[in-house]
Amino acid sequence: EEGEEALGGLLVAQAVEYVKLLGDRDVCSHDLVTPLKRIPRRFWPVLLAKLKEADANATCLGRMERLLGAHQQLADAPAGALEEARRQVGRLVEAKDKIVRKEGYPPDRTPSDDNAILAARILLDLYARDGREERLVDAAVICRFGLQVSPTNFQFKLLLLRIYRSLGAVGAMLESYTALDIKHILCDTLSYLLVPAAWAGACLLRVRQNAENLLRLDRDNHKDTAEYTYQAFRHGTYSKLSELYSLQKRLLSSLQLAAARTDWVTLSLTDQSASLAETKALLKTMCGVPIFTGEVMPGLVNRKCAAGAEAAPAKDERKCFCIVGEKAGEPLRDNRDMSVEVTWDPLTAPSRSSWEAAPERQGRLQLQVRVCAAGIGALAGMLGVEAEGMQTADLASSVAHLQDCMTELGWIAAAAEPGAPYAVEVLVQRAGERPAPEHYWDGMQSESHLAVLSWRCVLLLCHSALAVNAAVDSVGQVAVADAQAAAATLAALAALLRDALAAFNAEVQRLWGVADAASSPAALSGFGFAQGVEGVTQWGVRPLTWAPLLLQHWAGAVGELTLGKKADKGLTEAIGSVKTSLRAVKTAFSESTATTMKTIKAVESVLAPTLDFAVPSCLEPLDGHMDVGAERSLVAELMREGRVTQLKSLRGILQRSSEAAGS
Repeated sequence: EEGEEALGGLLVAQAVEYVKLLGDRDVCSHDLVTPLKRIPRRFWPVLLAKLKEADANATCLGRMERLLGAHQQLADAPAGALEEARRQVGRLVEAKDKIVRKEGYPPDRTPSDDNAILAARILLDLYARDGREERLVDAAVICRFGLQVSPTNFQFKLLLLRIYRSLGAVGAMLESYTALDIKHILCDTLSYLLVPAAWAGACLLRVRQNAENLLRLDRDNHKDTAEYTYQAFRHGTYSKLSELYSLQKRLLSSLQLAAARTDWVTLSLTDQSASLAETKALLKTMCGVPIFTGEVMPGLVNRKCAAGAEAAPAKDERKCFCIVGEKAGEPLRDNRDMSVEVTWDPLTAPSRSSWEAAPERQGRLQLQVRVCAAGIGALAGMLGVEAEGMQTADLASSVAHLQDCMTELGWIAAAAEPGAPYAVEVLVQRAGERPAPEHYWDGMQSESHLAVLSWRCVLLLCHSALAVNAAVDSVGQVAVADAQAAAATLAALAALLRDALAAFNAEVQRLWGVADAASSPAALSGFGFAQGVEGVTQWGVRPLTWAPLLLQHWAGAVGELTLGKKADKGLTEAIGSVKTSLRAVKTAFSESTATTMKTIKAVESVLAPTLDFAVPSCLEPLDGHMDVGAERSLVAELMREGRVTQLKSLRGILQRSSEAAGS
């Protein structure tokens, strides 16, 4: 114990001397991260006290306080936290008044930019505790002022992107992302900044654009690699060969590229499928996405229908739907750069980069992409689409693969029997419970309650397709018992689908504070609004869009059955039951879409944010440097406009599905 005391004192003394020597440099606090972890926690207050006594650089001291957990303790005392944020903003204002920039030179970042970021981070900590959106508005104002002082500091843009997302100001969020000017390989490594937020904000056009950028990057890289390789051999720069190979492999097995491919196909089916024939044509070529002809993806695999048959080898590697990487079974590579955003989060909390890189987290991300791709394969199988270069999709194996992935993710319980249909599990949160803001998803696929419920509905549609196919085959084989059993199964699945749709609307109304589709919520939080929009989007692009197409396909399959005069009465009754179940499913989806449209209309009356700017804030130091009241009003208006844009997008998605259901 005496040795630990001596070591702790020595490390504290060395850290103080290092800060005295290099505290005015940005790299100082970054260099001390690893040594600080070796100092026992009980010495951290001693270190902070000595740094204050030594009159350390104010910006470096602020970073050290956050790293050592002082700001985390302030979150429990709003008055103290606001005072600290006010002090940090004041330091930025003081630095701005002292800076003299030569005319014609670019306005580079100032030494006190980090003080503004620290102030905004403190306000985000307060928002995580009390949920007051005024904290987010003030944090946005601080970052906007920071951009006026240092327009080239991209950290302000990154922070604004996250703040606008939490506020629901999707237009401002997209502008912040555009201002980052992300190009080439950064489209792969930094796409996580945009894609989950765009999905959650119903900005499907931006999701499509991101997918296009990644697909174009993959095509260009594949096209140019051969030329670059030739030039490297020609000029003898052999070291470039390994770099070219590494880059090609990194892109080919990119988790983000695989997710972009599934996003592209899903949104193409949502936006461009005006009819059943057009949808089948799109699925036949997978909307232009390379089709995988190797192992792994049932439904998109060139395999025989017989169980256990080996898949045919791919003739051209570039014609593969690379959902598992360059080789069958090889895991996808997560190329996200999680270190781009500077946070100085407490050393006691696990860093986001280490949490994202954990094997368990990586496994879930892989499964999320597999679920998205398996859903597309299942849709192709349900519609009987024969994609180019492969045999007709095996629906049973497609459903089994989707089911296995969802089971492994924990979205559904393991079936008592293989291939058995699943009951709908409604896991509604307790009334009044407010999830923490950290619950915004940043993975490959949302795992919110509404998103999971939408995938359960997709799985029920898959089992319904199996039941319809079984009924049609039984009639063709004059198997009365099988036809009646299939009809009974379809009737049970139709009831489960009605339950799933009712649960969907009930959860949306709970998140938006609507008692029923005819009432308006008294108030609406940004987080609850975002969760509802994200959930409706997930339902709109899959079950609500796919179900009308499937119903048309099933109606055609059942309508083609011709029963002769000597047809068995049992077969006739079975076919009648199938038609009745299909009509019930159609009615359920039509009524559910109409209910959701009414709920959206009810929410439109409270889109103006309810913000109380009379509460204490930390923006006093900005008086005289900017019109704080006008800036607050501007951010609030961006928040309202963002909500209007999101509801407009939802209306468009639901309108298309409603028109398809009506046909």
